Amino acid sequence: MRFAALGDALYDMTLAPIDVRQDTVERPVEQDPREVSLEDATTTYATSPSAPGIDPGVVFNYISAGTQVDRHLFVSSEGANIQQTMAVSQGRASS
Repeated sequence: MRFAALGDALYDMTLAPIDVRQDTVERPVEQDPREVSLEDATTTYATSPSAPGIDPGVVFNYISAGTQVDRHLFVSSEGANIQQTMAVSQGRASS
């Protein structure tokens, strides 16, 4: 037996019947991050050359940014097919 070590821990179980759901969920965004040009993105997140001059303790500044589109799929053997897409953009600044 393939899973003999599991003994009676494995058994067939029939779940309660459910209505099959199929849907696509689109999260509205003001601007699709895939449509932003590299030039616009770097201008938006460009580090300020004047930051080190603000205070003698500031010797550098650092800005990072990331953007992505996440797509989640849930598909089941019962026929469910749910898709959800969302855009995620985030940034970090440090001096």
